[in-house]
Amino acid sequence: MQGFKIAEVVKTVIEDYNISYMTSMWVAMNKDKWNAISPADQKAIEKINAETIEIQGKLWVTLTDKAVEFAKGKRHFFTGFQGGRGCNGAEDAADF
Repeated sequence: MQGFKIAEVVKTVIEDYNISYMTSMWVAMNKDKWNAISPADQKAIEKINAETIEIQGKLWVTLTDKAVEFAKGKRHFFTGFQGGRGCNGAEDAADF
């Protein structure tokens, strides 16, 4: 809402955590290159990836919560659609 200045042009936000979260997190690598790495180094990379995903996920939720607060301060309307129940914000993402 803030970084891309979406809050300046959008007045209504529909939150639907059933169909998407806030971002996709993945790492891609050529399979032959991956197979050329030692098993020990592969394990180290996988461990770092797992730690990074956790950190990035928490950061993304924090940034989303701040953006929602910012947009609500501009009197934007938020509505949720979650299988028939409203969405309370990014904290609901953990429920799914």
